Amino acid sequence: MKQSTKWSLWNGDLVSHEQGVIPSMDRGLLLGDGVFDTLLIVDKQPLWGELHFARLCRHGAAIGLEMPWDRETWLFHLGRLLEAQLETSRHWILRTTLTRGVGERGLLLPAKPSPNVLMTIAALSPSLAPAGHLMLSSIQRNASSPTARIKSLGLLDAILAREKARQMGFDDAVFCNHLGALTCCTSSNLFLLSSGVLKTPALTDGVMDGVTRSWVLECAKKYGVIFEEVSLFLHDLVSADLVFSTNAVQGPRLFSSFSDGEKQFSYSTEHPSWEALQRAWKKALAL
Repeated sequence: MKQSTKWSLWNGDLVSHEQGVIPSMDRGLLLGDGVFDTLLIVDKQPLWGELHFARLCRHGAAIGLEMPWDRETWLFHLGRLLEAQLETSRHWILRTTLTRGVGERGLLLPAKPSPNVLMTIAALSPSLAPAGHLMLSSIQRNASSPTARIKSLGLLDAILAREKARQMGFDDAVFCNHLGALTCCTSSNLFLLSSGVLKTPALTDGVMDGVTRSWVLECAKKYGVIFEEVSLFLHDLVSADLVFSTNAVQGPRLFSSFSDGEKQFSYSTEHPSWEALQRAWKKALAL
C-alpha cells in the first residue's frame, strides 16, 4: 500500500507536516491519554463514517473524555482536509486522534480538560494482501483493562509484538489473554472458520469492537453463514479450516499458516465464504 501525506488538521486549523507542533505538555503525547479512530475514505466519503465517529465518541467516554465536535463538524473538517491535499486519490486513510489536552505534570486528571483533536490523512492504493503467516505472541492481553476494548493511544504491546513477528519472518502475531483465550492480532480482529461455522473472540475476553468486525458478522448473516462470538483458545486456532483478520484499512486478510512457537500449522486459502467476503470488500471499496 503506497501512502503519502501532506496536511493535517489540528483543532480545526490546517497545518503542514513540517509546521505541525503538538504542545509539549499534551497528555496524549506524554501519557498516551487519549483515543483514536482509523477509517477509509472512498470517493471522498468515509466508509461507515457514522459508525466510526460514534465509536470514537464512545471510546472517549469510556475514559471520561468528551469529543468537542459533533459528527457534522467532524465531516466538515474532513472535507477541508481532503480539499487541501495536493495529490488525487479515490481512496484515503483518515486517522482522528483525540487527546485529553494539556495538563500539569503527573497522572492526576486536569480539573478542566481542554481536549485536542488531530486529523491526519494518507493516500491509499488498495490491494488484497497475499495470505500471511501468523505467530503466537508471548505478550498477554489484559482482559480486565479498559484499554483492551478501546482504541487507546497506548499501542506499545502491539508495536513490539508486530516487530518481533517481522524479525522472525511472520506477518502478524496473535494475542491471548491471561486466561489463555484468544483475543486479536496486533491491529486487527481475528476470525476462524471451522466446519462451516464462523467464530470470533468475544468482546469480554479483551477485544476491541472493530467496525469491520461488525461488517463481517453482517455479511455472515446476509450469506447465511452461522457465526459465534465466543471464547476461543489455541486448540480452536490450530484446528481451524480457515483463519483471517480484519481492520478498517486492510479489510479481511487471510492467513495460510500459524506457529505456536513449536509447531507450524497450515490452513486452506480457498473457501466459498472467503471468496464471498472478498467480493463484498471490493464492492465496499468500489473496485
